[in-house]
Formats: sequence, structure tokens, C-alpha cells
Amino acid sequence: MTNVPNEWSEDDSLLVELRHAAQEVEAGPVPVDRIVRRGRHLRARRRALAVGSAGAAGVLGVVLASAPSWWGGEDGARGEAAPPVVGAPGEVLEVGPAEPVAINDALVVGLLAEGRQNYVLSSPDSFDEAVEEARGVSGDNLGVDSISLHLEMDEGEPSLIGGTWRSDDGPPSRIEVLPHGESTTVEATVVALEGEDWGVYFLDPLHSSEIDTGFEVVAYDEEGAPFDFANCCVPANDNEDLGYEVP
Repeated sequence: MTNVPNEWSEDDSLLVELRHAAQEVEAGPVPVDRIVRRGRHLRARRRALAVGSAGAAGVLGVVLASAPSWWGGEDGARGEAAPPVVGAPGEVLEVGPAEPVAINDALVVGLLAEGRQNYVLSSPDSFDEAVEEARGVSGDNLGVDSISLHLEMDEGEPSLIGGTWRSDDGPPSRIEVLPHGESTTVEATVVALEGEDWGVYFLDPLHSSEIDTGFEVVAYDEEGAPFDFANCCVPANDNEDLGYEVP
């Protein structure tokens, strides 16, 4: 388990920060967006996540019937750029390299062909730049038939639960999050990189905020048998940029 530093100096060299992140984080996304423009986007992200936790329309992939509003329509600022893929809890998506996948209105994720299990979490406006900056990073070295776990906190509550998976047998049939002390489970959205043996998963942030003690993540193969799991306790102290990686 690795505690990702929660304060980045904008005066530090981007290269130094990226190397530091690659050394400290055993598995998970390169925090390029935080390094490049942490101060600029932190408040906007917090507001968007707060709205998402309140259940506002358009926050989640299952609610979004088309491209998210922030991507712009025919006359949007992104022009002919393809809108992000939108998934739903329990769905398995297959995407191409650097193809954006919407987590909510504040975050998108992209999987990179460069490196090993290399992916980025970014605000929508910073996605293209974040991808370019991360292409030279090696990523993690996740073992076969295993998952990693990434947790971020916002005002004392989990704002994002996700991680990476790797399997020679193809994408997991499902990845479930089981809150400690409860009999219910929540299915995560699974994303696979086309032609590769790995991908990511993430939990609907609306459900993330409901987990206040701890949880277990279980990944199942195509036949429905579990092939790996990870446990995590929700920290008692508030640290919105806290990241945990569980190999």
C-alpha cells in the first residue's frame, strides 16, 4: 500500500514529479493532471463531485444517454473530436488507446498503449494534454490475474474507487465492490484496452460516497469464478487527494 503525496509544487519540474510518481505508485494512474494544473482544477472538481454525490442529472454514465454536456455539441470547442465513451455499472467496455471514457462530469479516464498498464485520470479539459505528458511514463507492472485498488477521498468520503486489472483470459465478467458489514454489492464499470490483457475499473461516484467504513473489491473471470480481490479501509481523516494502491 502506497500513500500518494497530496501536495505538489507547481514550481517543481514536471519530469521530476512524473518520475517521483512512477516510483511511489505501484499501480494506478499517472497523476499528470494534478501535477500540471492541480490548483486550477481542484475547486472545479470538488464542486462537480459534490453535485454528483447529490445525484444531479447527467453525472453518471447510466444517466447520460449521449455525450456529456461538457464535451460540446456540433459547435462545441472540441470540434470534430470524438466524445468520450459512456458506460454503466456492470458494463464491460472495450476502447482504443487514449480513447476517453467518462466517469462523471468532472473526470475522464484514458488507457494508453505506451508502457505497462499505463492510464490517466484527468478533467475533461485537460485530457489531451494529460495523455501526451503520460506517454513517456512506464506505468505499473501488474501481475497476471490480479487487480489493483485506487482510492481518493473528498471531504471525508470516498470520491473515486477504481484501479487496474490484468488477465490472460480476457476482461473480467464483472468486478464488484462489497462494503464491509453490508450484504449488498455494487458493480463497477470495467474498461478493457483493445488487443491487450489489461484495463481499468471504476465505481460510480454516487455509490462511492455511500461507503464510509471499508470495502472489498472482487474480480470474476468469464466463468463467474473470482480470480483476485483487494481490501481497503476508508481513512478516518479527510484528505481529498489521498491515493492508496493495493497490489
